[in-house]
Amino acid sequence: MKKIFYPLFLLSILFVVPGCEKNVPEPAYSELVGKWGYTGTSCKCEISNSSSPSESTPGTLTVLNFTPKSYLKFVNHTQSAVGTYTVVSDTLNNQTVNRIIYDGNSTAPRTFYRLAGGVLTFYTSTPVGQGGIETTYNAE
Repeated sequence: MKKIFYPLFLLSILFVVPGCEKNVPEPAYSELVGKWGYTGTSCKCEISNSSSPSESTPGTLTVLNFTPKSYLKFVNHTQSAVGTYTVVSDTLNNQTVNRIIYDGNSTAPRTFYRLAGGVLTFYTSTPVGQGGIETTYNAE
């Protein structure tokens, strides 16, 4: 009896152990995962004369790199920001939109995003014509 029971026991372990792996679903915002290269900013605003480069400084190479839970930002090949992010549904002008929250700071000014045709656009709640800003990135 032991000779039959032992192989059956080993065979059952082969089916049970893989079934115990934790299935962690990817976040709903996995569409952000990857590298994004800055392509432009639309705004009705003045560019400051700050000495530190920003996306709106001509000739600046800005790259965002999103993983499922974290982000890295590089400006001119130098890391300028690193942290975590989450995406939540929010309402803007009676429409449900995606809002990104960096580093758990839900009290920061709201930043929304849309993704269409390989173009990632971040925007504010204020329309561009009224002083709002849209910043676009292409998938790399």
